[in-house]
Amino acid sequence: MNSAKQRGKKNASNNTAINTPNVASSFSQTKKLPQPTEGVREGQAWVDWGTDNLYPDWLNSLFYDSPYQSGIIRQKVFFVAGGGYNMEFGSPEAEQQFNAFVKGQPSDHGLNELIELNTTDGEIYNGLAIRGVYNRKGTLSFMEALDFDKIRTDAKETTYYYSDNWGSKKQDPDVTGFKEIKPYNPLSKDGEFLIYYKYPSKEYRAGKKKTDMGLYPKPYYSGGLKDISTDIEMSSYHFNEILNNF
Repeated sequence: MNSAKQRGKKNASNNTAINTPNVASSFSQTKKLPQPTEGVREGQAWVDWGTDNLYPDWLNSLFYDSPYQSGIIRQKVFFVAGGGYNMEFGSPEAEQQFNAFVKGQPSDHGLNELIELNTTDGEIYNGLAIRGVYNRKGTLSFMEALDFDKIRTDAKETTYYYSDNWGSKKQDPDVTGFKEIKPYNPLSKDGEFLIYYKYPSKEYRAGKKKTDMGLYPKPYYSGGLKDISTDIEMSSYHFNEILNNF
């Protein structure tokens, strides 16, 4: 079998060139993985997360399509949040206030579920989002976990944006549930707010010059993205081989 190094070598018997497959070049034409770039398109207020503003959707596909990825993350979430929470209070009054808040909180999630949902988002995206609402008395009356992949921010993080579908060209409350949410401010107890947490990038923690605006987190498993993608593609390849009787 001729190797790539033998390309162009003449056959001594008939003095004709031997054309061998360009194996090296065929393997060099690799498909690039989606990148967590950050940029603002003309006429929009929020910063895109990824070139198509759908980078977290790709992370979702890795979670759902790779049994290894989903298994690891689900196990980590169980270890972190599966046992619920334990609270320590500095005084009986503080404990009473907390219990009254939990009991009277009108929410779609109990506190245990809130912790579990945020832990899941933390493992997938390295960030989490909590929406809260103050009542007219300035008391926190509602709290829920928002899907972190559905949140975008402006360049200065002065306004957050929610959408059920960032792939839609039209962002409208009736079409995609689009809305603006102000960030949490302990000095302002009015209306709704968003607690937006992202794990600081390696560059930020090391005090180095950031390679992007640092508005969106990078998953802690960034070094394994190619391997996770390979696992999914190989599974699809073998599945299609079976369906086509190969």
